[in-house]
Amino acid sequence: LSQFPEGQFVAEYDGQIVGYCATFRIAEAVALARHSWREITGGGYASRHDPAGDWLYGMEVCVDPARRGLRIGRRLYDRRKRLCQQLGLRGIVFGGRLPGLAKRMKQFEEAGFGNLVDLARSGAHPRDVFAAVPVELLESVGLIGSANDVRHRVDDYVAAGVDEICVVPATAGDAATRTLRTLAPR
Repeated sequence: LSQFPEGQFVAEYDGQIVGYCATFRIAEAVALARHSWREITGGGYASRHDPAGDWLYGMEVCVDPARRGLRIGRRLYDRRKRLCQQLGLRGIVFGGRLPGLAKRMKQFEEAGFGNLVDLARSGAHPRDVFAAVPVELLESVGLIGSANDVRHRVDDYVAAGVDEICVVPATAGDAATRTLRTLAPR
């Protein structure tokens, strides 16, 4: 907050704080170079703020889960965009953190897919990481097979405690529609 107060925004709804976003300025050479979130944000403290920086770095956005759907996140992003325009900056750069990723990566390593984890951690392009995903991994987590096979896999996931499953058909058009209709809850 003390580094760049004009770049910090709080959202209120019915007198309660329901969201916020944190930003700081940074030089283009730093902003557009390969970096981790921890490195570029100075460990989450915005200590890399550069008052002469020509880019705005979107460090964080949080919205109360109970208030999602009210476009609070959209409003915070819009406010960030206006700040960038008011300051005459070149643009906004931001990265994302994935809560729980370290735990998931450990699970992949324990399941025998450590080489894929190493590749992802090396900074390889996502296209290369996806290309390296072995068939065994897809078969162990993917819903592949006949409609009956997929239904059984969904039932297994539900029995294991999974409460949300996203189905993305591998095809488009009529075939995708048939897949989704076949797997729809009855």
